[in-house]
Amino acid sequence: MHVVIIGASRGCGLESTLQILNVHPSAKVTLLLRRPEELSPILTERGVALSDIGDDNTKRIRLLKGDALNPEDVQKLFTSSVDVVLSTIGATQLDFSNPVHPKIKPGSICTRATSILLSAYKVYIDANPALPHPHLIVLSSNGLGSQGYQDLPLLWKPLYGWLLQDPHADKEIMEWIIFSAAKGSHPDAYVQEFGEKNASADAVAVKTGLGSGWLKKFTVVRPAFLTDGKVTGTYRAGERVQGTYTISRKDIGHFVAERVVGKEEWVGKAVTVGW
Repeated sequence: MHVVIIGASRGCGLESTLQILNVHPSAKVTLLLRRPEELSPILTERGVALSDIGDDNTKRIRLLKGDALNPEDVQKLFTSSVDVVLSTIGATQLDFSNPVHPKIKPGSICTRATSILLSAYKVYIDANPALPHPHLIVLSSNGLGSQGYQDLPLLWKPLYGWLLQDPHADKEIMEWIIFSAAKGSHPDAYVQEFGEKNASADAVAVKTGLGSGWLKKFTVVRPAFLTDGKVTGTYRAGERVQGTYTISRKDIGHFVAERVVGKEEWVGKAVTVGW
């Protein structure tokens, strides 16, 4: 099994990488990183043998230098056979210059990175019609759309409506593009309408250019509010999970490795995960 990953330098991406290697002994991973030299010591601290890490296909963990916002770099992930494509990329900063409406930095990061990733994925499957389509797994967030917001705990709604308004708008457009590629439209009418009205010209061009119905195997993972807690292996998961507050990044890694990679349960669905 060959898994290619963007967003693996920290957080859920790093935890998912480590869990995939642990749960799937035959798996190899290729990680696209802007600063690959910074990840090697982190991996060895977490128990990965240095001999398993390198920059070529002979290693179990291949560290590929590149930027998820550079189409040429992303296309390099698909130079060999791919079974799973995992994206956990997301904003790492909020700009509070307008405290009423904080903005993510860099802007529209999920939409932009996913658009580039889908374009590279489409090139790959078009060039390799005899190969199985890779399973695309994308990290999003709970609380999206009218249904997701309704399922939030009451105390969480003001926080999500203020602090996470901009990150969630980015993820809603990202999901709109994914579901459009797979099914033609998003199952939440609010997200569908929001994407149609608010997507940038570039995002619309990607969606239109790629078309619909070609993405055969995908899963959107929607974590509850992320924490740095431990692995419990005990959480709730479903297309609708009401009243969930938090989930650790390690447990999201556990869920991705144990219940999504190599499994069919959540294919074609957006699944919320939380304690």
